[in-house]
Amino acid sequence: WQVDIVAHSMGGLIARYYIAEMMDILPTGVPVVSRLVQLGTPNEGSPCAYLADFTFWMLGKQTRAVQDLLPVHLEKFNRSIRNRRGTRFSVLIGNSV
Repeated sequence: WQVDIVAHSMGGLIARYYIAEMMDILPTGVPVVSRLVQLGTPNEGSPCAYLADFTFWMLGKQTRAVQDLLPVHLEKFNRSIRNRRGTRFSVLIGNSV
């Protein structure tokens, strides 16, 4: 009844949010997600997002997904999404938290 999640890039951030805010704990007391493996997840944000955000702004097309990857946004995310709820985390290529 447990699963492992292998997530790439922003998927690792979405998985962290799910674990902290939405994941169920099984009646046995163990988390549904036993392990999260992150591949290239920008846990500290991506400096490239500033360039992409500016480019989209110049084109008149604001993109929430790009803004979510700004380092300033990820600082806030990391302060609020901290509860691992018993899930083990591994980071392969990327920023650890």
